[in-house]
Amino acid sequence: MAILLFLLAGLISSTCQKTKNATQCVSVLDAADPDTKDLAANERDLAGIALNSPSTRLDATLHACGGAYFDAANTLRIDALDSMNESDFLGASTRLVESCKGAGELCDGSFPASGLGPAPEVMAAVDRNMTQRCAVLLDLLGLLFVPPHPPAA
Repeated sequence: MAILLFLLAGLISSTCQKTKNATQCVSVLDAADPDTKDLAANERDLAGIALNSPSTRLDATLHACGGAYFDAANTLRIDALDSMNESDFLGASTRLVESCKGAGELCDGSFPASGLGPAPEVMAAVDRNMTQRCAVLLDLLGLLFVPPHPPAA
């Protein structure tokens, strides 16, 4: 059994060294079902295992990011828009900041927390786009916000 595990580790290592992200490759294959993984004899078997891997840290992290941005988009479309339509520009601004900041922080923090290193450029680009969109919206809402005047003495 020990020899089989040693050979499998060698197959995974040598195969993953041929990929663009060896660390992620090993992570995906290490997350696979051990019984299935033990049957791997070649690169084709490893590719099949990676395709059938039920959940990896990357999958979970991307799912968390997707959920955060989905929630942020809904907050922008529904809650912030409702506040703006009710002339509650401060409320709209608050929801906007919380939504944008929360999505970006959650997503950016998810990659290192999962041991995957910094967020990939594609996710960083999504975060930049969301941050820029929110900044423009905040500026526009700021033009509409007129602070209440204190009562006359």
